[in-house]
Amino acid sequence: MNLSHREARLAGRAPRHSDGQQTELAYPMLEIAARIFRTPAQRHLRHIMVTGAMRRVGTSFIARSLANALSLGATRVLIVEVQPAQEAPDELPRLLEAPAMTSAEQPTTLRLGSTEFMGLIAPGSAHFADVSIRLSERFDIVIWDMPPPGMATPTSVAAELMDGVMLVIENGRTSRRALVYAAERLRTSDATMLGVVMNRVSSKRPNWLGGA
Repeated sequence: MNLSHREARLAGRAPRHSDGQQTELAYPMLEIAARIFRTPAQRHLRHIMVTGAMRRVGTSFIARSLANALSLGATRVLIVEVQPAQEAPDELPRLLEAPAMTSAEQPTTLRLGSTEFMGLIAPGSAHFADVSIRLSERFDIVIWDMPPPGMATPTSVAAELMDGVMLVIENGRTSRRALVYAAERLRTSDATMLGVVMNRVSSKRPNWLGGA
């Protein structure tokens, strides 16, 4: 399926509430999805990291919304939720051996604990590259839902392995200092920044945005 056809499928397919009204995030996410589809083949965005400038800014919500928008374009999407603070079921081997788990109608979700994920991205290891090849046989795009790029998380290490990184902030809660710190951590890791997404947008925006 070519990209123009995928973009066409996005038109008029914005997610809706039960009362039929379109969600506030629908059009922004569809636009991001369309831009991903328009990315030149030599810079294909297969692995996309979504991380927050701080905790509890709605990173998982944004990752899921993006995945849903991409799925509207008949794209097989995998969401990998990395949970460093707790161990998660060892789901990766089962997923790699079960192609029937994939779908172009809705995203597939995989949860990884800290030990499994750190083994996946260990410096000098070819494990991530091997897993990436195997995942590409089953999915068009993998969205990595990651914790903030602080000192004690694997996000900074993983950032350089991604094709693109989206940074999430929350309107009225994320400070300029937190945003700058997270952005600097990602930049130091040679992350390819796709942009910043502001969650829970209202008519009142933080003063440090300068009215933008």
